Amino acid sequence: MKLQQSIKCSSANIVLLAGAFGVLIGTLGIRLGHDPSWVRIFDNIHWTSGTLAAAIAAWLIAGQAASGDKKGLFWIALGLTGYAIGQILWDIQAAMGYADFPAPSDFFYLCLGPCVTIGLLKEIGSHTSKSQRRTIWLDTTTLTVALLTLVLALYLPKRGDTALLPMIVLVAYPTTLLAAAITALSMIPSLRLRLNASLIVFIGALIWTGLSWMNWNFLALDGIAIDGAWFNISFSVAVLLLAYSLTRWKIEVTEDARWDRRCESFLRLLPLVTVVIASLSVVFSHTLGDFPFFVEVTVDAGAVIVVLLAMIRQSSLMKERDELVSTQLALIDSQKTLAQERGMLKSLVRTIPDLIWLKDSNGVYLSCNPMFEKLYGHSEQEIVGKTDYDFVDQALADFFRANDRLAMEAKGSRVNEEQLTFAIGGYCGQFETIKTPMYDEQGEVIGVLGVARDITERKRAEGELSISATAFESHESMMITDANSVIIRVNQAFIDETGYTSEEAIGQTPRLFSSGRHDETFYKAMWETISSTGKWQGEVWDRRKNGEIYPKWLTISAVAGVDGVVTHYVGSHVDITERKATEDKIKNLAFYDPLTQLPNRRLLIDRLLQALASSTRSNRKGALLFLDLDNFKTLNDTLGHDFGDLLLQQVAKRLESCVREGDTVARLGGDEFVVLLEGLSEQVIEAAEQTEAIGEKILAALNQSYQLVTHEYQSTSSIGATLFNGNQQAMDELMKQADIAMYQAKKAGRNTIRFFDPKMQEAINSRVSLEGELRNAIEKKQFHLYYQIQVDDNRKPLGAETLIRWIHPERGMVSPFHFIPLAEENGLILPIGLWVLDTACAQIKAWEQDVHTRDLVLAVNVSAKQFNQADFVAQVQGVVQRHGINPARLKLELTESMLVENVKEIIATMTTLKEMGIQFSLDDFGTGYSSLQYLQKLPLDQLKIDMSFVRNLSPNPNGNAIVRTIIAMAKGLNVDIIAEGVETEEQQQLLHYLGCDHYQGYLFSKPVPVEQFEALLK
Repeated sequence: MKLQQSIKCSSANIVLLAGAFGVLIGTLGIRLGHDPSWVRIFDNIHWTSGTLAAAIAAWLIAGQAASGDKKGLFWIALGLTGYAIGQILWDIQAAMGYADFPAPSDFFYLCLGPCVTIGLLKEIGSHTSKSQRRTIWLDTTTLTVALLTLVLALYLPKRGDTALLPMIVLVAYPTTLLAAAITALSMIPSLRLRLNASLIVFIGALIWTGLSWMNWNFLALDGIAIDGAWFNISFSVAVLLLAYSLTRWKIEVTEDARWDRRCESFLRLLPLVTVVIASLSVVFSHTLGDFPFFVEVTVDAGAVIVVLLAMIRQSSLMKERDELVSTQLALIDSQKTLAQERGMLKSLVRTIPDLIWLKDSNGVYLSCNPMFEKLYGHSEQEIVGKTDYDFVDQALADFFRANDRLAMEAKGSRVNEEQLTFAIGGYCGQFETIKTPMYDEQGEVIGVLGVARDITERKRAEGELSISATAFESHESMMITDANSVIIRVNQAFIDETGYTSEEAIGQTPRLFSSGRHDETFYKAMWETISSTGKWQGEVWDRRKNGEIYPKWLTISAVAGVDGVVTHYVGSHVDITERKATEDKIKNLAFYDPLTQLPNRRLLIDRLLQALASSTRSNRKGALLFLDLDNFKTLNDTLGHDFGDLLLQQVAKRLESCVREGDTVARLGGDEFVVLLEGLSEQVIEAAEQTEAIGEKILAALNQSYQLVTHEYQSTSSIGATLFNGNQQAMDELMKQADIAMYQAKKAGRNTIRFFDPKMQEAINSRVSLEGELRNAIEKKQFHLYYQIQVDDNRKPLGAETLIRWIHPERGMVSPFHFIPLAEENGLILPIGLWVLDTACAQIKAWEQDVHTRDLVLAVNVSAKQFNQADFVAQVQGVVQRHGINPARLKLELTESMLVENVKEIIATMTTLKEMGIQFSLDDFGTGYSSLQYLQKLPLDQLKIDMSFVRNLSPNPNGNAIVRTIIAMAKGLNVDIIAEGVETEEQQQLLHYLGCDHYQGYLFSKPVPVEQFEALLK
């Protein structure tokens, strides 16, 4: 963009030529003259000629300049005039012999720099923004202060006895001129001005003049005579060049991207340049000679001001850059968004299945979409510019035109229905047309936008819906939901049956009526049937608004659209409360005891058959308890049968409170009751214990006193129990065994429980006794650790597995197979496990002193219950720290069965202990159900092949597939492998052949006390 036009002024050029001639005469006079007085005269001639010609030429140029340039050129001309007046005064002062400094002429000389600066700012003022002007001011000020600091650093040392005012004038000479040059230089990159010849000459003349004054001042301060000096000619030449540049004055903004980048780089570099100049000033003031203190302080202060201004400018640059980037990005985003919106709008109009068209106020088509093209059978190009009269008969065209006028007159959308026949395909349908007037910016109607939608199917559906609405209001309760099971309609029968109004039901889901009797499995199966077959029917229990729970026969049908996607569900139901009550009454009479409402013999037999079948599938034990009230006949004989019935009813309630959900309490008749227990343990002993616990609970409950009207009555009972496992025993045989056991309980003194098998009873008694002794075993120090050695191929000892032994003073050696399961069941495994861990760590510490044992790794078995303790990690850390052992000498053995549940928590615990340095071995590997997915995440050091696989090793390669797989898996996981239960040389050789090189078993040593183990090592 051009800001000002180029100025051509022939008269100004003539004046400048005259001035140049005067400078030439003065120069020749100085060169050829020998008399100092004549040299001084010629010196004044070239000064006066140059300055006066420059001032006159500047006024001529300013007078003929464009209006936009007058203010700026006026100030420049004013500065040159002051400069010329200063020179004329200088001549007068010289003629009068006036030699004081500063003289009146000096103050006029000083006008040039400030006036040029003001002129430049005026020149660009009307063409720049506030932020641009602020940028130029800041750049100019910063660089000017930096140069002023440098001038001070160079001048002040030479001040000597020069007074303050002369010194200020000396500094002001070059500083004001260079400040003007700096202003021009700042304009170029800030405004992106084209660097033409006029600007180059203008700026060069200012710099030349400023530097000439600086040199002149140096000479003056050094006491060197300067009248007639050769370089004085540079003042005259520079001022003529300054005026000459105005004759070619042209300021243009360039849009060259490369120049723009260079300007941006210069502006970024400018703060650094000012800081460098200020730094040089400080360096000069501190290094070039012994400067006075006030010189250093003045220069330092100026440098600080420069740095602060540079920082402000740098901050401004960053802010301007961020604003520019944000603006550019916003512009790009806006352009992209606009393009996308235009494309989307065009695509939307073309893909909408409705007919869309646009007419002007005279009915001439301006645009239409492809669907409208099908109506008239012509393309958009053929339709645009024409009216309805060009495509349809006059009557229909008049109808269309009349509706257009009505829409424009109404100044709002107008809706009407029209029968349209398509030219392409011949389709005829009912259309709903919406015509909306279009307005210009002045609010005048300029046309009509039309949109027509095919409503043929909707009209047909409305007719069918009217028929369906009549059928909907039938005597059956009906409910319609959308595809998300949100109720959208109910009939009057539904309202009457549920108690909910239509407003209360609509917008809800059928969960509003849920009774809570059906679980998620029931509803999941129901919806799976609906999804696969499209319908479902069955019995459901729901809740009315008043809270009453009632049964109903529900039928649900899915309604799908033409695309096969379900859009609605229709539910109809019938209240079957009366029918259910009748069925329950019949069932109750057939299967329940009328007095106690407990299952009778018939229902008991049915449930016992089911329990036997369930036991066969699950392999879990069940139990049958035969219960008889002690001395019940005496109650009937003394207080009567009514009191006996009351007692039986209360006994029934107490029995039901003692059993688990799923167990059965039945009354066979009289005072005989049967309790059927299901889902007991797979182990016979544990199942017997569970049965005994429930039996004891029943005895305790029945021993409580009974309140029979006004009589308080005390009663006891005798219980016989028998266990069953599947169909191993006939049902009648089980009943007989329980009955016999009950009579054994009566013979034992009544108010007790007896099992049918005497040996079983003895085993239970023994177990109870063993449990009591087990609790005292730790305190009495009856536990001992035995050690079984672990070796490599060369039978070199690698470590040992610790195995607990219970040496009972009366029972002798108690097998771990007897007391470990019992300890895990009653929780004693926790203190026992902690004792084993503590004892093992103490042994590791003792072995550190022996060369034969200090490198051994000791393996300790950890139970699942012990490992899953919340503070297990803290326990291990405490034991390891208390004994001060190397954690790497301790190996914890976990069984694979532990990895069935809570795998993530187990991995976290193992990882924490692993970080301490403790090792892990997975025992009985291959016998459990651990997930291979988690196995690779376990921080294991060793897999242990179970002894059951070792026993089955054979020379036949196919028989060793499992062991080979385990060994390959261990190598894949990069962990050690060890086999336990190695008892023969042949087993060791086979294992070695398969890739296993660590062993444990009777072939090397049985578990022995620590003394024997240490002797074995030596």
